[in-house]
Amino acid sequence: MALILLFAWTAGASCFGQAGSRFEIFGGGSRCQAQLGTDLGRRPLSGWDAGAAVSIGQRFDVVAQVSGLYGAPEVDQLKVNTSFHSLLLGIGYRPLGARGISPFAQVLAGPTRIRGALEGFDETAQADMRLSLATGAGVDWRRDRKWGLRLVQADWFFTNSALFDGTVQRHFRISAGLLVHPFRD
Repeated sequence: MALILLFAWTAGASCFGQAGSRFEIFGGGSRCQAQLGTDLGRRPLSGWDAGAAVSIGQRFDVVAQVSGLYGAPEVDQLKVNTSFHSLLLGIGYRPLGARGISPFAQVLAGPTRIRGALEGFDETAQADMRLSLATGAGVDWRRDRKWGLRLVQADWFFTNSALFDGTVQRHFRISAGLLVHPFRD
């Protein structure tokens, strides 16, 4: 994650002087209704979401996003400690450009590591890493040139973990948090 943020920071610094260029960092909380196979159904997971975006035009961004989601759903009165960690890269689109209220849409893809273990039995831990896809939209609010809020970001997050029947799982994830534009005056 540090390398991605360093790369994004460097890219943002290099485009700082260019007209219309933007660089932003996002960090916040995340909640997910995860589809955990036929045994567990949909269960809530909570965690964090962080990312960086560099503009590549008036309305398009290159986006890097990392996230972690955690929970302990019950199966037959046993808790299954579950975690999702993802690193996603892709393209974002802002139809109104970077304004006070700025809606956006994005499509991201990358690896996701899903881990499950029965609580109290570490030897039961199983992990699976697969390619994932997230597509979604949201709304940002810029307080001023340096600070803002991601009011909402809602994503359909697709995985196909062998831990959950090997079929495509569709998770609904919602995030919100703080936006920083470090290279703006």
